[in-house]
Amino acid sequence: WLGPSLGGLVGYGVAQGPDGGKLAGLLELGAPVYLKSEPFLRTLISLGVRAAWPGSIRQSWVSASMAPFLGYLALPLSDIVVNPRHVPPRVLRQLSVNMMAAMSRKVLLQFQDWISHDAFRSYDRKTDWRAGISKLQLPVLVMGGSADRLATSANVEAQYALLTSPDRTLHVFGRDRGDKMDYGHGDLIFGTGAPTEVYPVIREW
Repeated sequence: WLGPSLGGLVGYGVAQGPDGGKLAGLLELGAPVYLKSEPFLRTLISLGVRAAWPGSIRQSWVSASMAPFLGYLALPLSDIVVNPRHVPPRVLRQLSVNMMAAMSRKVLLQFQDWISHDAFRSYDRKTDWRAGISKLQLPVLVMGGSADRLATSANVEAQYALLTSPDRTLHVFGRDRGDKMDYGHGDLIFGTGAPTEVYPVIREW
């Protein structure tokens, strides 16, 4: 299971569920198991929950409206998603239009719970997936970016420390490791250095 960001968190949930035995391994790519309760995150998610009433938030028109300006102007909070210096403007514009799907209000409420209570658990709060990470015995590759503001290097290192699997690997991409750039959140897939620095690590693992 190769899961970037939220996809990595879903992978941890699947691995701990009834279908966990079907997985040969987990590749966690910038998955923020720990979410800091920072004011801007709490405010952002609170606005998202309100905008998603009654069912979901469809932000595609906002993303499409912003897309033409990406690469020319530094938009607020844009560095949370990627390191703008590492992702070409053309790719930024394509990502803005195509990457973000509509988000369910329940998903946003779950994020709100995680951020407010420093948790990584199911919507009904009965299953603590963070605690369950220590029980996983399948191979796990934990990857992060040195400049990632969501899944920080400290975040992925703490995530790695939870693992007890005999086959576990940690790799944080950035200049201090000899990479081309300091990697932000989405750079691990879309950064100019990803095909030569990140993909080979994934393939070899």
